[in-house]
Amino acid sequence: MFISDDFKWDKLINICYHAGYGGDFMCNMLYMNYNPDHKFYGDKKNNRFQWTSINNSTLFEHEKFLIKKISPIFDAYTSDDLEKFWYNKYSWCTRVIVDKIKKLFTILYDSDPIIFKQNYIHFLRNTLYEEYKIERYIHNMHYSVPLKLNFSIHEALPGSTNFFFTIEKIEYAFLFFLLSCIKNDMYVMDDEYKKYNLKVMFENRYQIEKWGTIFDDMIPIDVGKLFFEIGYEEKAEDIFSNALNKKITLDRTLLSEYKKNNIEQLAKTFNIENAHELTPKELLMSILKPYGNIEEWVECLKQ
Repeated sequence: MFISDDFKWDKLINICYHAGYGGDFMCNMLYMNYNPDHKFYGDKKNNRFQWTSINNSTLFEHEKFLIKKISPIFDAYTSDDLEKFWYNKYSWCTRVIVDKIKKLFTILYDSDPIIFKQNYIHFLRNTLYEEYKIERYIHNMHYSVPLKLNFSIHEALPGSTNFFFTIEKIEYAFLFFLLSCIKNDMYVMDDEYKKYNLKVMFENRYQIEKWGTIFDDMIPIDVGKLFFEIGYEEKAEDIFSNALNKKITLDRTLLSEYKKNNIEQLAKTFNIENAHELTPKELLMSILKPYGNIEEWVECLKQ
């Protein structure tokens, strides 16, 4: 199906964020304002939620899951060594997921970058269109850094309302990174795996810091403040409400439980007994202390 560039996606809400930043949870929270009977889909045990507009339990088989993985599709196109690129991806995703992304990339590929980008845009539009016709539709994607080939969510889905989950402090970015590692790993994080993730975090600290930098004229929601501080709830509600022309409320009980359970996930994984009594920066330093030169981390956090 060809969907014209003139088609207006004015009922579409995009939640754009990096993995670990609570995007699936917030999609569920936001949707409760449109359907009060909505039930969350996910695993409360590790505080990991999932989002599709139909709460499809076969999420990883669904095309919308592949849309969410936008960055590797574009990064692969500009990679100097494609085989090495996919091999590196296997260290972060299961082989099944990477193979699905590779298959989609092969289908969309064209030697002309303009055609390649248009192929992705048509795939994006077609995948969203059927459900979009039925109801006001919330879509989430890991559109968290500017993409090569000058991709813009506004060009792809004109008229849509686009929110971006941002952070102000680097310690929040690091804690979200660790939460992503915990929640997306299928196995218990043993000590060697903890060390590995902390090493990756340190080596990529400048990239991780940029994950919360606003771009593409999206509407920022500071999830660092929302999930690690008190008092940002009303500000977030006002931002959503003004952009959507609808009174939006965030369930305080669910939000408080989610915030508490995030801290508990970090405390349990890294054996921090008094985690709930610590500031986010103190919590991060307690996590890092057994694993390396604490002074290096202190320098990173001087902001």
